Amino acid sequence: MSKSISGEMLSKEIMKALEGYVDDISDIVEKDANEVAKEALAAIKQESPKGSTGEYSKGWKIKKIKKVKNMYSVKLYNKDHYQLTHILEFGHTTADGGHTEAQPHIRKVEEEYSKKFEDKLRKDIGGLE
Repeated sequence: MSKSISGEMLSKEIMKALEGYVDDISDIVEKDANEVAKEALAAIKQESPKGSTGEYSKGWKIKKIKKVKNMYSVKLYNKDHYQLTHILEFGHTTADGGHTEAQPHIRKVEEEYSKKFEDKLRKDIGGLE
């Protein structure tokens, strides 16, 4: 004997399954974002110009932002010397009319670890390669 199910019950079951899937994917994204952010933090501290004291490279931190359910982001920023990030990355004009040499360190870390994050997500979620 077969059991029948109404259209409404079917749609409720499908929605419940999809919500569970979204929650699972959200957990994977959050875990992978945190792991890659820690790796990127170590890399940007290593790549940052050291100067005489090394204070700039020590100022890098991670900020985790959960805006709403199923939305998560991780931000790397320089807490203590945020004013220097653009100046060091791109160089700047000096008071005597010269120009300092750029010391790119942010962009290459961002590009490398964005790709690593994408690859890690594809591997962990599976089937999206």
